[in-house]
Amino acid sequence: MRHLVILAIISISIYACSGSEKSKAGSALADNLYTANEQADPESIWKSKCVSCHGRFGNMGANGAANLQEATSSLDYRIQIITNGKGVMTPWKDILTEDEIIAVAEYTLTFNPSLTGNGK
Repeated sequence: MRHLVILAIISISIYACSGSEKSKAGSALADNLYTANEQADPESIWKSKCVSCHGRFGNMGANGAANLQEATSSLDYRIQIITNGKGVMTPWKDILTEDEIIAVAEYTLTFNPSLTGNGK
């Protein structure tokens, strides 16, 4: 039974971190409202789209996700990875706007205090 639970958790994590097309059955209006609400807060984008692999604080590492508390990559590199994906990570270029991608990339810098001037 324990193995089945572990397998289920791994399967859900892989599914959550892999890209999928938006449901065509969904309302275009609802999709636009959802995106508009997220634009104001990169943290809400993070929580809805990234936390399943990176974790709330950027250090979960599910499915090979980078530990963002230790990552020292540049903002430009993070924008490129979020835009185009990497490995099993979803490319977000067709899902998020350019401004949203930049905002999320900037938000990821806050997980490593040494990158924001708040380090030791």
